Amino acid sequence: MRDSVILDSSVIAAIFFKEGASERAKEALGDYKLITVSIAIEEVANVAWKRVVFFNEQKEIALKALNKSIILLWGYVRLLFRRSC
Repeated sequence: MRDSVILDSSVIAAIFFKEGASERAKEALGDYKLITVSIAIEEVANVAWKRVVFFNEQKEIALKALNKSIILLWGYVRLLFRRSC
């Protein structure tokens, strides 16, 4: 049985949006069962928006990275959803 690891949204963003910690973030995934909170989707989308608006990254590049991160989140990561009150 594989060990589980909980991914922080900043690690997910570092995997898909090139930055200083990108290589370390990719290596940290290893062969683990991946878990994160469902709000990670919105948080990574916010990173894409900031990259375009504040750092002048090309919109197409940011959208491509966002799409890849969503594929990872929906296809390979167990998302934890908050129950409604």
